[in-house]
Amino acid sequence: MTEPSREALLELVHARVRECTLCRLARSRRLAVPGEGPLEARLLLVGEAPGEAEDREGFPFVGAAGKRLSGLLDAAGLTRPEVFISNIVKCRPPKNREPREDEMTACRPYLLAQLALVRPQAVGTLGRIAGRALIGPELNLSEDHGRPFTRLGIPFVPLYHPIAMQTRETMEKDMRRVRRLLERAG
Repeated sequence: MTEPSREALLELVHARVRECTLCRLARSRRLAVPGEGPLEARLLLVGEAPGEAEDREGFPFVGAAGKRLSGLLDAAGLTRPEVFISNIVKCRPPKNREPREDEMTACRPYLLAQLALVRPQAVGTLGRIAGRALIGPELNLSEDHGRPFTRLGIPFVPLYHPIAMQTRETMEKDMRRVRRLLERAG
């Protein structure tokens, strides 16, 4: 008997996300948003939670934040099709509130499975919530943005959320740091 491929395992994780009822967010969602991108992505970006457009379409960062994210990637010499994109929680919180701790805990195994299967060379956390969930509660985004922290044996780089009111110049500079990190990794 052969073992399932990484592709098959990732699809299994995503199928479980689409059917998940582990927390209250499942009751109000339209579509769960597992994440998307190539299995061989060198960069995995993690946001906080799906928004209204994502909840409607089932894909991450398809609304205004997605357009801005694509622009930031382009400015750094990266393309969206080469990046895997996910979120801390896979269902939209009501009225776009911040995800609660138990909701993040319920979704954590899905994100850890994605990390294990994609095997990125770097992870970019998009916004304060994603940064603190993956790097640690001590993270101060205004001081630590763009600085890599080693977690799970790979660099995790806290970035401002694409829709944040930070200057585009700062956000592009941080994304270029991520690109240089990937270049040094090979």
